[in-house]
Amino acid sequence: MFLIRLKSVCRWLVMTEFEIFLNFIAILIFTILLVIKLDMNNESLTWFKVFLPLFIVDLLQANFCSILFIRQLMANQKKHGILRLVVSSLLLLSRFMFKLSTFQIVNSSNGEAFKFQLAIIPVYFHLVILMFKTCGLKKHQILQSFKCKNDSNKRIIYTKRSNSIISSVNNLYGVNWGIWGSIEECDQNDYVVGFRTKRQPNLGTGLGVGKDDTELNGVELICSNGKRLKSSEGQWGSWDTDFRNCSSGQKVNGFSYGIEKKQEIYDDSATNVIRLKCTDNSTIQSLEGPWSTSIIPLECLYGTIVGIRTQIDENIYAEDNTGLNNIEFVCKLN
Repeated sequence: MFLIRLKSVCRWLVMTEFEIFLNFIAILIFTILLVIKLDMNNESLTWFKVFLPLFIVDLLQANFCSILFIRQLMANQKKHGILRLVVSSLLLLSRFMFKLSTFQIVNSSNGEAFKFQLAIIPVYFHLVILMFKTCGLKKHQILQSFKCKNDSNKRIIYTKRSNSIISSVNNLYGVNWGIWGSIEECDQNDYVVGFRTKRQPNLGTGLGVGKDDTELNGVELICSNGKRLKSSEGQWGSWDTDFRNCSSGQKVNGFSYGIEKKQEIYDDSATNVIRLKCTDNSTIQSLEGPWSTSIIPLECLYGTIVGIRTQIDENIYAEDNTGLNNIEFVCKLN
């Protein structure tokens, strides 16, 4: 088993698998030419020809980044595309400057020590960018904690109707990224009877457009009078075609959630499963992801669910978005 997956390497370097392959081929050709130049004293092989594969791969990468940026703009992922373009360009520029400086040093007949020190500056700049990218934290809502009354993984606050809230926000897995939407509630004397979810299908390994897994991206409830409730939603995936409802006359009085624990340098998908519990103790399910660390049930202690609020991870990270992170259900007290 590999300690680090290819997808994680791609995310860290801000490259696709194809770009990594191109760099590998360029370095291989460069190494072969370097051996011929040094060991065989081939004077017809200039230093420019030795370094040419490295310069060509930078040109190809610059072209590839431009194409990917245009694709992201066409896919209405402007912020995502700009962020990736800036980071990729800075990393690419630092690598190119290191190669160019090294070429100028070895190609010069009177190289001095300070020139070698100057050549290392782009390497330092490159490592600093990677360090900030590796240690970067996803945004989370610190203000949520001021209204918490912790009881294991329950979170209780009060809404405008003096109803309690059950929530996944105090989960044990370190998942708390994104922006909370507004609280949406059924009309007075109505209650939730069903729901559906929005899910992105598994995309496999790799990074970039069309490769990052986010799993659940939204939850929509339906009230007893037919009113639909949706707080916020991610942009990936599609909704279940039908609502999943409790049996006739039954109400929703609890839910279970499945979250993939924080993956650190690996791909995060956050919430994978949301299931609702009906007052007859049956469970209704909609679209689900496969990566839940565990399934945790929560229940309205003295009432039924009448509202919802969701936390969605914004599309601001170039390689790893998570869609739906946490969810809160409003319980109407009996």
